[in-house]
Amino acid sequence: MIGQTVSHYRILEKLGQGGMGIVYLAEDILLGRRVAIKTLTPAQGSANQHFRTRFLREARAASKLSHPHIATIYDYGETTDGQPYLVMELVQGKTLSDLLREESLRIPRTIEIVREVAEALSEAHHHGLVHRDIKPSNIAINERGNVKVLDFGLAKEVVTVASASDPSLLANTQTREGIIVGTPMYFSPEQALGLEVDARSDLFSLGSVLYECVTGRPAFPGTSDIEICAKVIRDEPPPPSKINPKVPGELDRVTLKALAKNSDLRYQSAEELAHEIDVISKSIAASAGPGKNRILKRYQTFSRLFSFRAARAAIVPLTLMTLLILVVMYFFSLRHQSPQGAERMNFIRIAMSGNVKEAAISPDGKYVGAIIEEFGKQSLWLKQSETPNELNILKPSDGQYKGVSFSPDGNYVYYLLEEGDTATLYRLGVLGGTPEKLASHVDTPVTFSAGGDRLAFVRQDSTDKSTSLVIAKADGSQQVNLLTMRSPQALNLNGFYSSGPAWSPDGSVIAVPAYNITEGSNMDVLAVAVKDGSFKTINKQHWLLIEKLIWRSDGTGLVMNAIDRRPSPLQLWRLSYHTGEASRLTNDPNSYVNLSTTRDFTSILVTKLERLSSTWIVDVKNRSTPTSISTTKDIAGTGIAWTPDNHLIYSASDSASQNLWIMRPDGTDSQQLTFGERKDLEPVVSPDGRYLVFVSYTNEQPHLWKIDRTNSKLTQLTWGAYEDLPRFSADGKSLIYHSIDDDKYNLRKIPVEGGESVVLTSQTSTQPDISPNGKLIACFSRAKPENSPWAITLLSTAGGPIIKTLSIPASVNPEWPGIRWTVDGSALIYVATSGGVSNLWLRPVNGGPTRQLTQFTDGQIFAFDRSITSGLIVCVRGTLKRELLVLKPQH
Repeated sequence: MIGQTVSHYRILEKLGQGGMGIVYLAEDILLGRRVAIKTLTPAQGSANQHFRTRFLREARAASKLSHPHIATIYDYGETTDGQPYLVMELVQGKTLSDLLREESLRIPRTIEIVREVAEALSEAHHHGLVHRDIKPSNIAINERGNVKVLDFGLAKEVVTVASASDPSLLANTQTREGIIVGTPMYFSPEQALGLEVDARSDLFSLGSVLYECVTGRPAFPGTSDIEICAKVIRDEPPPPSKINPKVPGELDRVTLKALAKNSDLRYQSAEELAHEIDVISKSIAASAGPGKNRILKRYQTFSRLFSFRAARAAIVPLTLMTLLILVVMYFFSLRHQSPQGAERMNFIRIAMSGNVKEAAISPDGKYVGAIIEEFGKQSLWLKQSETPNELNILKPSDGQYKGVSFSPDGNYVYYLLEEGDTATLYRLGVLGGTPEKLASHVDTPVTFSAGGDRLAFVRQDSTDKSTSLVIAKADGSQQVNLLTMRSPQALNLNGFYSSGPAWSPDGSVIAVPAYNITEGSNMDVLAVAVKDGSFKTINKQHWLLIEKLIWRSDGTGLVMNAIDRRPSPLQLWRLSYHTGEASRLTNDPNSYVNLSTTRDFTSILVTKLERLSSTWIVDVKNRSTPTSISTTKDIAGTGIAWTPDNHLIYSASDSASQNLWIMRPDGTDSQQLTFGERKDLEPVVSPDGRYLVFVSYTNEQPHLWKIDRTNSKLTQLTWGAYEDLPRFSADGKSLIYHSIDDDKYNLRKIPVEGGESVVLTSQTSTQPDISPNGKLIACFSRAKPENSPWAITLLSTAGGPIIKTLSIPASVNPEWPGIRWTVDGSALIYVATSGGVSNLWLRPVNGGPTRQLTQFTDGQIFAFDRSITSGLIVCVRGTLKRELLVLKPQH
C-alpha cells in the first residue's frame, strides 16, 4: 500500500505488523499532519468478512474514546477494494517495552506510567471497551513524556496457546477466526483458559506490566506459550520486593491484588486501581521530601461494564486440548477447594437472657461470663454452658464494663470498668462477692501466662503518644513495661477496639496486634519475647483491622478476627506462627467479635453481630407520627443527608463495597453515585446542590472527597492523618470538618475548591454543624483534662474563643451521630440514648427547656439529618443483634 492514497491519507511507509494488522505511517493531505493507519492483514481482511465486520464495529466504538492517555482515533472506513482501515494519532516516542530494554525504570516513574494507563482503561471500560492486549509494547511514551495506550478495540477474540517464533509474543503469529488474540505473558487466567473476559482481565494484564517494571522480569516467565499459560493459571509470583528490595510493601500489595487469579478478588475497576497507585505515589513523594500534591485526574462514575464473550478455539491439536482440559480442571479445583489447612467449624448457639454486650468462655469450657446491658445499666453474669442456669455475680450499675476474661484456673473473672478514656482492672470470684481493684489505666483486656501467676495488657499514654505492653503479677502488682512503641506505631488505638495481647501456651512470647498509623495504615501481629522484649512480625500480609487474638493449644498458630480489605466485616482467620500464612475460617456478611477459647482449644466463643435498620421521616413542625420508608438497599448507619431538592443521599453496604446512593424521600428511584471497593460515607451536599462531599477511606485513613455533580469530576480535598464529618458553610464556599492530629480532635476549615486548611478550635472538638445564617458552629467539645465532661459549644465560623457552652446529659454520645441546627437557627437537635432506646431531642440555644422530639420505644438511631428547605428530619434507626456462638474446630 506504500505510495497509495486511502481517502485523503497518503501512505508513506510501513511501521510494523502484528498477528491481525499492519500499521503504516501516512499523511493527512487535508490537514497536513502525520497519522498512523492500521489495516487488517490480507488473510484477515478481504478474505474474512467476520474480521472485517468486527474491525469496523469496534473501530467505531473505539473512536468515541477521548482521553489524554489514549491514542486518539481520527477516522475509519474501507478502501475501494473492501479493506477496512483505522486512522489514529501518531505517537512519536518509545514504547514501554523499549524503555524496559534500555533502562531500569525508577519506582516513582513506573507508578506514574501505570496510574496513567489505569486512567486510560477507566475511560475505555466506561464505554464498554475492553482492551484485551495490555502489554509494554502497547504502552507508548511520547516525546513530552506523556503516556499513550495504543490499539484499543481492535481484537475481540482472545488467543489460545498456538506456538509462535517468539514465545513472549503470541500475537505475532498468524491467527484464525476463533483463536484468542493477545500476549500469553500478559494474559489473565480467563484469557489463558479461553473463558469470558471483562474489564478485570485488563487489570490483571496491567498488574503483569507493573510487576515487570518494578522487578525487571516477567511475572510469568516461560520458554513456551503453553508453559507461560500454565503459570498464569496456576502459579503465584513472589512479591516484587523479594526480587527488588526497593519496592515498598504497599506496592507489593497492590501488584499482587491486581494479579489475583480469581477476578472477584482483584480490583473491580480501573479507577480504583488508579486511586491506590496514586496514594502510593503521594506516600513516596512525601517520604522523599516536601512537594505539591498531585492534582487528581478526571473521574467519572461508572455503569456496570459490559461483558464480552470470547470465542473459543475452533481447531486445536489434540495434545494441546488435553493439556488445556487438565489445566482447567486444576484451576477450578483450586478455586473451589477450602483454604489450605483450614478447619471445618461447627457452630453452636448459646442462649443467654438479656442483651449481651460481651462474653468469654472459661478455660475448662463449663462457664460463659457475660456483660449484660438492660435499660441503660450493665451487670456481669455467669452461665453454665451446658445448662440454662445463670448467676448474677455483679449487680446492675451505671458503670460501663468491657474486657471480660477468666483466670487460667477458672476461679476468677477479670473485667475492666471504663473511667474516661481509660479503664480500671478488677477481678471477682466466679461465685460473686466484692470486686477487687487490681490496676489503673488498663486499656485492653488482659491475658494470662500458662501458670496463671502473671498477666499482661496494653497501656496507652497520651502525654508522650506511646503505648506499652505491660506484664504484672496476677494481682496487678509489680508492673513492668515489656515493650513500648511511639506514634506512628501503637499497640492500641484510643480504646476503640479490644486489641489485647495473647500469651503463648509455652509462656515464651506474647502476641499483640500493632497499628501502623500512616497514610497506608495497617495492622500486624507482633510476637514479643517475654525474656527481653525483643519482637518480630508474625504475619506476611498486612491487615486493616485485628480485634482479638487467641492461641491454639499446641502453639503452632493463632485464631483472630480481622479485616483483610474493605469493606469486609470482621471475619475469623487462622494465622500460622511459623510461616505467617493466613487462611479463612468464616466468610459471611456478619462480623465476629470478642474471641475467647478453652484451654484445650476445643471450643471458641465468639459474638456474631448483625445490624438491622430502617429509615424514618420525622416531621417536627407538624409533630406528626414518624413514618418508615421502604428502601431497596440496606442503609448503613454511617451517614445520610438531604439535598436542596429534598432527595436523600446515603451510604449503603453490600458484599463488595460501601458506596453512596441517592433516592426520593419515599424510598423510590434509588441510584448509585460512587463505585468501587471503597468505604464511602458521611455525605453532605452544598446549599446550591452542585457539590457532594463525603468521606472515603484509604485503608483505615479517612479523607474528604468532592464530586462536582455537573460533570461527575472527583477531587480529593484533604490529605492529613485523619479527616471526617464534613459540613458546608451557609454560602457553600467552604467546609468545616473534624480532624485528628497527633491524637487531638480539632475542627478545621478548608475552601470547597481545595487548598490549605486552618484550625478553628483550641480544645478537643468534634461533630460540627453550621448555623443557617452561616455565623456559628455548634459542636461537641470538652476542655482539659481529657476526662472532663462533654458539652455543646458555639463558636464563630471564623474561629476564635468559645462564645457559649451548653451542658448535655450523659446519655448523649459525642462521637456519633452528631448534632444539627433547626431551620430557624434557634435550637439544636441531638440524639440521646437511654435504656438502649434512642430519641431525638431539641435544645434551645438562648435558654428554655430541652424537649423530646420523638417517642420511639425501641431501637437506636444510627444516623440522622435535617432538611435545609423543608425542615423534615430523616433518621436511620434499628438494633444491633448480638448472638453468642461456640465454634467447634473439626480437624
